[in-house]
Amino acid sequence: MSPSINEIQFDVEDPRGYRIICSKEQWFDHIMLRHQSEGIDEWIDEIAHAIRDPFCICSDADYEDREAYYFLDHDNTKKYLKVVVVITNEITREFITTFFTDSGKKGEKIIWPSSD
Repeated sequence: MSPSINEIQFDVEDPRGYRIICSKEQWFDHIMLRHQSEGIDEWIDEIAHAIRDPFCICSDADYEDREAYYFLDHDNTKKYLKVVVVITNEITREFITTFFTDSGKKGEKIIWPSSD
């Protein structure tokens, strides 16, 4: 079930036109509590930017209903900011988590930009 408008931390459109929603509950319970030591809570603007203008979007290696957005952090770490979402319907995805990584995960396949 999608969060109500009052429960949304952010709502961003990706380059394919999909709406990515992050609930306040997911943001605070997952990101703020689990990743607080990493300083990720200060990256909300970068997370939104990673969704709007990713380096690439990949299908998840383990879950058919998930996608991963990668954004290269040139300024600080020279690592990728990875944003994971779950597909909820034809136009909406919901934010699951985000973290920094050195590379993509084995088994992921690039779905955007397309190679067509």
